[in-house]
Amino acid sequence: MTENTIITASGRTREEITASVRIHMRSMVNNALEIGMDLVEMKEACQHGEWLPWLKEIGLSASTAANYMRIAREVNGDSKMAQLPYTKILALMAAPKEDREALAEAAGDMSAAEIRKLTEERNRAAAAANTETVRADQAEEDAKRFNQENASLRTQIQNLQAKLEKANDDKRQAEAGCRILKNSIEKQSETIEDLRGKLIIAENQQQIEVERIPEDYELIKAELAAAEREAKELIDAAADAEARAAAAEAALEDERNERTQSGASDFEKMHFAMKTFMMQCELMACRPEGLLHEKERVQKDVARLRQWCDAMDNALTLHVAEGEVV
Repeated sequence: MTENTIITASGRTREEITASVRIHMRSMVNNALEIGMDLVEMKEACQHGEWLPWLKEIGLSASTAANYMRIAREVNGDSKMAQLPYTKILALMAAPKEDREALAEAAGDMSAAEIRKLTEERNRAAAAANTETVRADQAEEDAKRFNQENASLRTQIQNLQAKLEKANDDKRQAEAGCRILKNSIEKQSETIEDLRGKLIIAENQQQIEVERIPEDYELIKAELAAAEREAKELIDAAADAEARAAAAEAALEDERNERTQSGASDFEKMHFAMKTFMMQCELMACRPEGLLHEKERVQKDVARLRQWCDAMDNALTLHVAEGEVV
């Protein structure tokens, strides 16, 4: 790079900026802002690796150049600070921006050391105030958080109380259910004991019945045999009566035929009718179930027998009156 090469936005060359910085460095009272502005312009124009060699060339350290550039960036050219020397401006730079103008008004009769001390005191006070403010803010935040946590705890306590009340209600309901279940179990136990007693009685009764079965069986068997014998006797008797009835009917039929074929007197006819009637009665006694079917016939026979009896009575009366002997 040559000395006359244009390297800045203002069109100045490196040699021109170097001369300006050296002039201002020889008059340090009012030129700190101008030096910083020149340094800012030069740094922006330097290529990589040119900045530090150039600072060494003009006799400035990197830290001093950084202080000048900071003044150029942070100090307004119309402010009171811009009228102060470099050392005083640098001392004021340690103060907060909002306090620098007020301190610059009081820094005219003060040395840089006094300004630095005042700035440090103000910074400590500001730090302390800031600390207190931070503590107050923290305390406020803590109080707010405490109130929120307290409200949350109250809500949790209320929820826990509600759960406790519900748990107590559930406990009371469970105890009531247990009592009901216990009473039910006791009643069921009584029922079971009662059923067990009845079962024992039934088993004993069943055992007795089982033991009695052979005796009852033999008794029933004997009664059944007797009933069979009695039924057989009745059957035999019925068969004998039937045979006798059949024989009587045959004899009666034979005699009726005989009487019908040969002539007979009225007495013999009446005697035969009475004999027939008696035989019929005997047959009906043997077979009572036929009595209803023979009712009309019996009634006719009875009426006929009455007529014959009357005729017999008249005939006897007549014979006796005539002195005849029958």
